[in-house]
Amino acid sequence: MSSKEKNGSGSLPDTGITRLTGIRYAQAERFQPPQPVLPPEDLRSASTLSKIPCQLPSRLERVMGKPSVDMPQSEDCLLLDITLPAGNVENRAVMVWFHGGGYFSGGGGMPWYGAEKLAQEGNVIVVNVSYRLGVFGYLMLDGVCQGNLGLLDQIEAVRWVNRHIAKLGGNPNNITLFGQSAGAHSIAYMMAMGKDRPLFAHAILQSPPMGSHQDQKTARAFGNVFAALLGKDPLSATVEELLAAQAQAAAQIESVMIVGPIVDCYPLPGLPELEKAWSACRIPTLLGWVDDEALPFLPVVDGEHLSKEQRKLAMRQHGKALTHSLFTDGIKELASTLADGTQPVYLYNFSWQAPDSIWGAAHCIELPFLLGDEGAWSTAPMLEGAVWSDLEIQGKALRSIWLEFARSASAQEVDTSPSRPWRIWRVGKRA
Repeated sequence: MSSKEKNGSGSLPDTGITRLTGIRYAQAERFQPPQPVLPPEDLRSASTLSKIPCQLPSRLERVMGKPSVDMPQSEDCLLLDITLPAGNVENRAVMVWFHGGGYFSGGGGMPWYGAEKLAQEGNVIVVNVSYRLGVFGYLMLDGVCQGNLGLLDQIEAVRWVNRHIAKLGGNPNNITLFGQSAGAHSIAYMMAMGKDRPLFAHAILQSPPMGSHQDQKTARAFGNVFAALLGKDPLSATVEELLAAQAQAAAQIESVMIVGPIVDCYPLPGLPELEKAWSACRIPTLLGWVDDEALPFLPVVDGEHLSKEQRKLAMRQHGKALTHSLFTDGIKELASTLADGTQPVYLYNFSWQAPDSIWGAAHCIELPFLLGDEGAWSTAPMLEGAVWSDLEIQGKALRSIWLEFARSASAQEVDTSPSRPWRIWRVGKRA
């Protein structure tokens, strides 16, 4: 398998695509809110090396594999990568990507999230965002950190795009936020913020864990355990010390969501107010889930007497309840709430499975159909036995739906073939 280098910038051969990397959208001291910055004068020549937020290896490596590029980590990570299609056309639609990783891992510039195909096929500008993770982004500890810094980073990134994307030919009035897992979860919260809603026009939420909301009680409990395990001033501790204490504290806290945006903590209201805000949202939204969302978060079923297919079936059955409680039920409820408005809301369900993988249609399975290339996904266990050319055929069809939604807020099927491993329907129109 082959792939283009994902951490460089400039024009990519044979496509006319240009990647601008390492663009700072804000700056922040440790445990302080982000402060906006202006873009460089020569924005089209941005080529600073991309960095990802400080983090430990992800538990999602069991399905996604290890990253194909070992990217540098830094607390100075409030950066954008921007993928531009060929030509200098103005008023292009803009898609802003927020990665997942449970608020513990990931980065906008990672190879998995390469956006060249979206930019080329849809003639859109794609912006990949990195934001602070773990204790760096979501610690709530009296006298140290207020919480929700990672969410404030994301909001600041959207503000930067809204203010400056026209310099690159983007239309600030046609910005679509799209994200997966924690990234989609974050977008859902941004949709509830009245003063920030005008910054974007559409939203695509892929597998947001809407069945879980972090509250102040849980956040403070984690913060206190973390501080006790760290045993020193978090402001002067090394990155390695902070990550070690974070891992130890996470192992002691019994919660589905250990860190993440905290409701009833600036800038988020409490849950009742969130529900009211979603009802009044008026943002066209496409949201959905994959069949086996919970499998990456469960123990692998072992047993020499079981075939791979039997193990997969056992895991699917074991994970069914968690898939519904953490993902499916909450996604459907949010869709119903959003559909009370005047704008279109679409649900989708994605069911594709690799022939030789035990992971089924696991959390993250739709990502290779939308982003990245063969090289980025070559070691993903969830794709075991798959033929990349087959993924590309289906992927182009799926990308066309995402692109059409970004341009016009419509998510009609471009190909209604029964072989498509997904279904899409408008909420309130048909089941």
